[in-house]
Amino acid sequence: AARRTAPRAAAAAVLGLAAVAGAGDVPAHAQRPLSDRFRYAIGAQDGPGQFGAVAGLAGSRTDDSVWVADRLNHRVQRYTTRGELLAQTGSYGTGDGQLNQPRAVALDGEGNVYVLDAGNFRVQVFGPDGAYRSHFGSRGDADGQLLEPVDLAVSENGTAYVLDAARARVQRFARDGTLANAWGGVGAGEGQLDRPMGIALHPDGTLYVADTGNHRLVRFSNRGTFLGAWGSRGSGPGQLDTPVDVVAAPDETFFVAERGNRRVQRLDADKRHLTDWGHFDGLEDLVSVTATYGNVIYVADARINKVVRYTPEGSFEYEWGGVKVVDGKFDGPSGVAVAANGTLYVADTNHDRVQRFNAQGVFLDGFGASGQALGDFSRPRGIAAAPDTTVYVVDGGNHRIQRFSAAGTSPTAFGQRGAGPGQLERPMAAAIGEVGGEPVLFVADTFNHRVQRLSRTGAFQAQWGTRGADAGQLDRPTGIAVGPDWTVYVADTGNHRIQRFGADGAPRGAWGTRGAGAGQLDTPQGVAVAPDGTVFVADTGNARVVELEPDGRFRGAWGMPGTSDGALARPFAIALAPDGRVIVADEGTGRAHVFGMGPMAAFRVEMHDNPTLAGLPRLVDEPAAIRYNWGDGRPSAALPADGFSLRALGDVSAAEGGDHGVEVAADGGVRLWIGGKLVVDQWAAPTVDAKTTVALPAGVHRVVLEYVDPAGPARVGLTWAPRG
Repeated sequence: AARRTAPRAAAAAVLGLAAVAGAGDVPAHAQRPLSDRFRYAIGAQDGPGQFGAVAGLAGSRTDDSVWVADRLNHRVQRYTTRGELLAQTGSYGTGDGQLNQPRAVALDGEGNVYVLDAGNFRVQVFGPDGAYRSHFGSRGDADGQLLEPVDLAVSENGTAYVLDAARARVQRFARDGTLANAWGGVGAGEGQLDRPMGIALHPDGTLYVADTGNHRLVRFSNRGTFLGAWGSRGSGPGQLDTPVDVVAAPDETFFVAERGNRRVQRLDADKRHLTDWGHFDGLEDLVSVTATYGNVIYVADARINKVVRYTPEGSFEYEWGGVKVVDGKFDGPSGVAVAANGTLYVADTNHDRVQRFNAQGVFLDGFGASGQALGDFSRPRGIAAAPDTTVYVVDGGNHRIQRFSAAGTSPTAFGQRGAGPGQLERPMAAAIGEVGGEPVLFVADTFNHRVQRLSRTGAFQAQWGTRGADAGQLDRPTGIAVGPDWTVYVADTGNHRIQRFGADGAPRGAWGTRGAGAGQLDTPQGVAVAPDGTVFVADTGNARVVELEPDGRFRGAWGMPGTSDGALARPFAIALAPDGRVIVADEGTGRAHVFGMGPMAAFRVEMHDNPTLAGLPRLVDEPAAIRYNWGDGRPSAALPADGFSLRALGDVSAAEGGDHGVEVAADGGVRLWIGGKLVVDQWAAPTVDAKTTVALPAGVHRVVLEYVDPAGPARVGLTWAPRG
């Protein structure tokens, strides 16, 4: 039977609770810590055979398998010719072995895997077993740095050629990652390039670049000497339109992926047209083409999100992937609400549905479909969870509000398109308030530039606002919230401010001007108010969350533009959980980010029913320490006895800087990062007994532990022995 043993008592602390120093002589209004500590994100990684966004391909040098860079799942995977998963490398992050939007993948003669980790502006090298080995590159435009890396090619001996579209150049790196030389430059002359997107090595050692903006192929020696160019813009045989990738096959023919012509063109050794296919075969947005040892051709198409297999003559053989609606995954989430019992509701806007999660972020179910019938949605936006468990969904594209039970059943609807009382024009948010002891609904009637107050059943009660920038006027109000004193807070998006109103619409003041400084806002779209009056604003244009005092004074801001954990791309809506966590629905990253005050007091352990950490977590545990021993059992009936995996997130505190002790013991494979540093990398090991140290400065550091149980007994434990 499955069991979890209690943590042992010892001088070395089992990893768990972290603490930080006190606030000291900080002004009273700043004593409350910011809720800026990233906890976790909700938004499932796709399962095997599915892609977040398919990107670069690399055919095997020894068989007919293919490596695929899955950009938005932040991983690379190896598949058989039938789309069966053979191997997977990478997880989300900035540490060694972690990936952020990988764009391309390549192999050397020893089977090492080179990944163009574009979001981290580097190339990472993994061994044939998936273990991290090294990396090189950093962000910038100096020699050896990367500004917009788009593709790479690797020779048998490990020399890497990295293509940078922004600088229109190729950089050659030695096996140890040192820069050997670089060439290129923006233009259309000999040796110049215009936003090149693809690069390939020929069996003779020369390089071919898909010179995208110049609609041609350019050949260089492996030291950068210009050797020739082929192609002109057009759709005829041998002509090219926006070529994005090229591969030199083992038989010395060339395959060119053309985005403009939506085709793959095969050329002979002298660059003469042999055949082409794709335009009438379902290809829409080609991003990569590759050939294997056995001359099997694979094409990646970003629009249909598939990998497609062909013969060299262009005959279709097989495909996998596709655009699918996946439980627990979002496309453009722009509404979020938390019920009193902790149930989380997320408006999965582009999928026209609402998804429900429990208080730990485990997927429960979803409701809604595209349409106009009762219970259907057209771009649902805001969500409001009432104290009586009723859930209101702002059905923006249908210009109405729909009311559901807590489980998403028994829908009723009110509102129709128009500008009269009770009518709506693309509303985007709603909030629950109270007037005279009775619950009411405040609606941000966005494109009527007003707020409406309705009864709980939709009866019109009051309205205020006209388009403008004066006090009490509104310009596309997108977010709305009600404070503990029933004050109504409106995200006045077009005016880049927050306005406060009484329940009767009487103005009570405004905060914010356009900008990125302290107290400034840029296109704010969401607002939430805590029980103590703290105001949280989804400052969309600045890709951050702003915290304000109850009187409007700036307390702080957090988040940064990006796609890594805790980074925000387009924060749209914001909600507060009963325990004080802040949930941000981010349209840009397609995730719901969860933040809190201070370090995590317990671990978050997400358990998956597969060995690759893919798909939804089937179970979430929140232990004070990582000390599991399931023996021959399993964590729960939702997981298999063999072949499950987990990812644990937590914080540890180092009172002083220096070397800190870490111990990991497991039956199964483990990867461990502390403070972004890869400390243990034994994913393929049957057992792990690692004792090591990690150099860290004083402070709080994030811990990420990944574990896989391939077969047999299952256990994993983690112990932290801080310096001093």
